[in-house]
Amino acid sequence: GRRDARLNEMLSLDCENMTWKKLEVRGIKPLGRSSHGLCAVGEKLVMHGGKISATDRKKLPAGVQYRRCNPFCGVTNDCWQFSTSEVSWSPVQMCGRSPTPRLGHSLTAITIGRIVLYGGKNNAWLNDL
Repeated sequence: GRRDARLNEMLSLDCENMTWKKLEVRGIKPLGRSSHGLCAVGEKLVMHGGKISATDRKKLPAGVQYRRCNPFCGVTNDCWQFSTSEVSWSPVQMCGRSPTPRLGHSLTAITIGRIVLYGGKNNAWLNDL
């Protein structure tokens, strides 16, 4: 495969039969990525950042930051929400200052209305909350 290939597929695991099924996601989707942060908040999933291919950089919406890692890829700070009931993604409009672009970080929902983002890496390892 290509060095810069990232997927934007969604799969669901049926825990009774232990079988995977590809979801037919409606509407717009985030760019394919790896090493992003993801957590469940009620019936929704929230995704932040991750590594995208350098060729996809041009497809990022205005206001989303990108930091180059190497000639093939970089990291972003976009945020998306996935509705499990509607099987669709929507971009999250951030208020105030957004976290810097990163990969390999964790997101943890501490209440229904609050998520903590910790660490990750852009050009250096981050130790921030």
